[in-house]
Amino acid sequence: MGIECQGLHREVRLGCQPRYCPAARELAMPIRLLLEHDHAFTPEDVKVLIDAFEDTLRALRLHDREDPLTMAVAKIIIQLAKDGERDPTRLRDLALKAVSGTKP
Repeated sequence: MGIECQGLHREVRLGCQPRYCPAARELAMPIRLLLEHDHAFTPEDVKVLIDAFEDTLRALRLHDREDPLTMAVAKIIIQLAKDGERDPTRLRDLALKAVSGTKP
């Protein structure tokens, strides 16, 4: 059982590589779940937010997308963007400060 993939795979299974499989890539990003029905962002904004989210998770060495911290990072980045920030490096840095408990 799996989700149909439009890329190289027939369905998403354990071991499917997100970089090769668009369906797996969407499943791997909790931020997409939060942005799905949020009409506050353009497609270009969404790309910036996803890039900042991925960079933040890499900086935290957080690979488990089921870890509750991944959803917390997504929510922080979305809130920062709603407050007007669009620079991906600044979004990452501010999210890292927020999760570490230091002031921006």
